[in-house]
Amino acid sequence: MKRYERDDAALTECACCRSFLQRQYQLKLRQRAKEVQEQLAEDLKMLEKLMSMELQEKTRANEQREAAHKEMLRAREALAEQARLEKEREKHMDFLFQ
Repeated sequence: MKRYERDDAALTECACCRSFLQRQYQLKLRQRAKEVQEQLAEDLKMLEKLMSMELQEKTRANEQREAAHKEMLRAREALAEQARLEKEREKHMDFLFQ
């Protein structure tokens, strides 16, 4: 009878150990899942920041490109005006020296 009690006690102890180990394992899994989720959230924030910086850089580059284009248009207009004035002077000189 005592043997059965010992076997029964050993089984109970083994079941308790197994239950404890299962709880510990589940706890470790939950902790690891939480760590992974936190790391993913940090990575997502970093990626969003990089995307924002890239958008700002593109916007700045577009603004610089537009400013350069406007400057070229002004220069072209100024050169065209100078060419027009030079032709008028040439006509005026031709008229004076005829």
